[in-house]
Amino acid sequence: MAWGPVKKSYGINGERVYDELNTGNWWWEMQNGLPPGGTLVPVIIATDKTIMTKLGGDRVVWPVYLQIGNHARRLRRQQQSPSTILLGLLPISQAISKSTDNELAASIKSELYHHCMSLIFQEMEQLTINGWFVNCADGFIRHCFPVLGPMSIDHEEVCLAYGIKHNRQCARCEVEYSHLQDITAAWPIRTEQNMRKRIQEQQRKKLKKEDPQWVHPIEPFFWRHLRSDMHANLAVDMLHGLQKGVFRNLVDMTIQLVHDLYPAKNYYGSLKTFTKVNRKLRQSVGLVQLDARFNRIPRFQGLKHFNKFSQVTQWTGGEERNLIRIWIPIVTPLLSEKAPEALAYSRALVDFILIAQSITHNESTIGYLGSALYRIDALKEAFNKYRPNTRDDANWNTPKFHMLSHYADFIRQFGAPNGFDTEHLEAPHKFLLKEFYERTNKNDTYLDQIASHNTRANNLKAMAHRILDYSTTRSALNVEVTVRVTRATATPLLHNYYSSFGPTAAQSLQYQTLHHPEFTKRYTTSAGEAARGINLPGFLEALALFVYQERRRYQGYSIPFDYAQLCLKDSAWVADYPIVFLGAVKCWKRSGKDETDSEAMVEEILRCSQNWRGNGVRKDFCWLQAFPRSTLSGTSRQETINPWNGTRVAQLQVVLKILDLEVELKDAAGRPPTYYGALADVFPFRGEVENPKKWHASLGQPDKLHGMIEVTRAQVPTALRPTKLQGRRFFRMADIYRSAHVISSYIGDEERRSNIFYVNNYIDWDQYQTYYRDGWEDEGRRHADDMRRGLLKAKG
Repeated sequence: MAWGPVKKSYGINGERVYDELNTGNWWWEMQNGLPPGGTLVPVIIATDKTIMTKLGGDRVVWPVYLQIGNHARRLRRQQQSPSTILLGLLPISQAISKSTDNELAASIKSELYHHCMSLIFQEMEQLTINGWFVNCADGFIRHCFPVLGPMSIDHEEVCLAYGIKHNRQCARCEVEYSHLQDITAAWPIRTEQNMRKRIQEQQRKKLKKEDPQWVHPIEPFFWRHLRSDMHANLAVDMLHGLQKGVFRNLVDMTIQLVHDLYPAKNYYGSLKTFTKVNRKLRQSVGLVQLDARFNRIPRFQGLKHFNKFSQVTQWTGGEERNLIRIWIPIVTPLLSEKAPEALAYSRALVDFILIAQSITHNESTIGYLGSALYRIDALKEAFNKYRPNTRDDANWNTPKFHMLSHYADFIRQFGAPNGFDTEHLEAPHKFLLKEFYERTNKNDTYLDQIASHNTRANNLKAMAHRILDYSTTRSALNVEVTVRVTRATATPLLHNYYSSFGPTAAQSLQYQTLHHPEFTKRYTTSAGEAARGINLPGFLEALALFVYQERRRYQGYSIPFDYAQLCLKDSAWVADYPIVFLGAVKCWKRSGKDETDSEAMVEEILRCSQNWRGNGVRKDFCWLQAFPRSTLSGTSRQETINPWNGTRVAQLQVVLKILDLEVELKDAAGRPPTYYGALADVFPFRGEVENPKKWHASLGQPDKLHGMIEVTRAQVPTALRPTKLQGRRFFRMADIYRSAHVISSYIGDEERRSNIFYVNNYIDWDQYQTYYRDGWEDEGRRHADDMRRGLLKAKG
């Protein structure tokens, strides 16, 4: 619980942090207006229509949800959180919906909405002024003042609540319709006073509804509540505004652009035809290639795979977020040469969305938003052809696009936007409405029954929390500490995934004398049998070198790094060693989702299996320590002579554990040591193969256009008995850091033709915060200015 405003700071520079509601400026402004000792209770309102019936749409409910800003975001965002309660159900008139007079119906609907909301919040009007004394859970009695805080509603209900024109005006500021596309400009904030003045002037001058400045002559319910200006309190909506708004528009425009860039006459393949909604749709070459790009996206933990991208018509919020994570590597090979300005705009918009979704902000991240906003504004003309109203320059004048300009101010006032997003308010539809609707008798009183069920459920939750509070202790002793180290999974794979295991091999391994519990007959095979089964050139040579080096470490010797990666003169001795294949590696990464600690680590799993879930081969990519670390110079995140401090991207080929039969030192049980290793193919940075001994500052830097690191296919041995391992070698578990998402750049039919791959740093928060170019803000602005001049020159 937050009882007052705070000012957080982070880092040696003491940069102010904005995360929870009480860290923003708004709470400070409200607190200064309260009597001494007063406690602010921000009331967060959310309304959203939803359908109760699964097959038909005849039962529509219009709920009003309430939260208080004193609760932390993690509580308000929980799906079954008691922090969200059903406050009321607004009436829906079928007569208004069926009316042929649209203007009269809209006026009656607006008046009915504000009248009902006034009744719901009527008692709060005086409490906002006088307050009331509350016995709080911590034992203190506080003088609380409920004040209307941010409203979490979509654009349709924004127009209804604030009396503005649909898709023509902004509820937060007084920008004119023709300037909605000027997202880098600042406009005066709407207030109750200037709205009243505008209504009086339009009535006196008898302005028609077609006038750009015309607003609906209503008196919103929140005008009766003092201490807070609800026009400035309107929350930004990342779900409907960003994901399903400007980003969805980007996807639609890119599909049209790719269709124009790749006409059928220039394509060597045939077009696809499929049936959809009882009609034939003939796909363009652009859609064929987009579908092919999506089909070749490698698996990644937590990422949804889109097998038929062009056939998806209904996109959920979760699917939109997954699409944002892979959009740039998908479209880069299609746009980088033929439409680089469109690619730069796409990257700027994805940058803006990913930064806005951060759970913690400061002046630096707000500056990053400003930089992305500048690039969006400068490069939006790349898609002018696919915007409506192309007869003039007013083709980007939409409120959702304009709302991008308000994110920075909103963060400074109310903290991180993810605490007010309408997406987490979709869950109460299920748990507070639809589940209770199934318990009703479905007759005309179902609304009353839903309300009764909610009342009982809230009372039960309150009693359960009260009992839990009395029955639990608050001791912090005996807290288990999780050790965050990379390790192989304990579950072995059947040896027949890789080789045919017979009795001859079993006898050669001498299981009767080993008696090792981790090397059972069902899962164990010999290294020689495995080498014949997996068909990986250099496997035995790499394994022999790995066992030799691990044995030396086990005996206490220091092993210097061998840049040449020369094989041992004789590797045949390791063929009889028993090994067990493992299917995965567990490692750790920063999730960026913990509101209490943005640096908190979460566990992730890297898969390496010949038949993962019956879907064939899956070999994940990872970041690992391929070369020795070096001391950073302090002038850059990256050492000039050692790109990314020796880390590289690699693809797992085999994960195994091997029993060293010939070591003299045994463990306490008299057993020989077990080594865990992963055979991986290291993908060098683009340009590294041509000059392997000449590392330079630009090597491994993300590309300035698409922002991703480019790597080339791993150099692996091709000879039967190689003398050098090249890019294929075994790594210890401690050298594997975290997952990587590597996507081929090829846009044809055969992926083997591609030699360039993109390391997708947009895939998660950790990699996005790690792999970027130094000085990317200034460089991005300069690049955007150059491209804009080119667009204007081409336009004439």
